[in-house]
Amino acid sequence: LAAFKHQNSAFIATMSFSEVPVDHRIKFVQILDSVQIFLIAYKDDFYGMNNHKYFDSLYYQYKNKFRIERWLIEKNTDKYYFAGVRNGYGD
Repeated sequence: LAAFKHQNSAFIATMSFSEVPVDHRIKFVQILDSVQIFLIAYKDDFYGMNNHKYFDSLYYQYKNKFRIERWLIEKNTDKYYFAGVRNGYGD
């Protein structure tokens, strides 16, 4: 993680992040403390894991550090993008 510090870096995970058990995600969430931009795609429910609830909690954890948006990937699906830009980055 130290390699990311103080650089223009991003974290991108399309479905992969949301498909691992919640207890394994902790290591990856720490990366958000070191990046300026993140984009995560997820399915609302993945084999019984309530990802929407998980990303709600992630929003509240990082809302003061990032401008965060969430939107549907496609109409009439349960797949979302969850993205953030660090406050002050790109201003």
